[in-house]
Amino acid sequence: MVRHQVQKAQTAGACWIGVAVGCRAPRLRLALEGLSVKAIATHRWREGMGHSLAAAVRAAPLGLRLVILATDQWAVRGSDLARLGRARIRQTCAAEYDGVVGIPASFPVSARALLIHLTGDRGARAQLASAERWSLPEARFDLDTPEDLQTLNARCPGYRMWPR
Repeated sequence: MVRHQVQKAQTAGACWIGVAVGCRAPRLRLALEGLSVKAIATHRWREGMGHSLAAAVRAAPLGLRLVILATDQWAVRGSDLARLGRARIRQTCAAEYDGVVGIPASFPVSARALLIHLTGDRGARAQLASAERWSLPEARFDLDTPEDLQTLNARCPGYRMWPR
């Protein structure tokens, strides 16, 4: 799935792609082999998404608008990522779905100073509270439960994932 998401970002026109790898890092690095992507070690991944996000932002080249996507948001399309990447220069933009404001999201260059200090399990939620909201119902689909896996297998039969 991580490889698929990186390829989706490449198709969307991303000029730099970083993937935070913590849990199962060796397996993720293997999945990324051959792709133009930076695997970013996130040693504090157990402490929450904020630490992983901060590590990825620190590794990103300066001067880039940052589009953040969870690798398990399988239904988000490359065109959605491209649209986020083209957002207004000074505006943070976030997906809105099922009453949630969250990722994928796009952050202007000026947000970097805040993002590199994120900690805990809330990610960039505070920064997204004032974001411009874009309806993106596909973002609600991710893989957190066995039911989520059933939804993926039902909606995308060619994209099979089996539990270990």
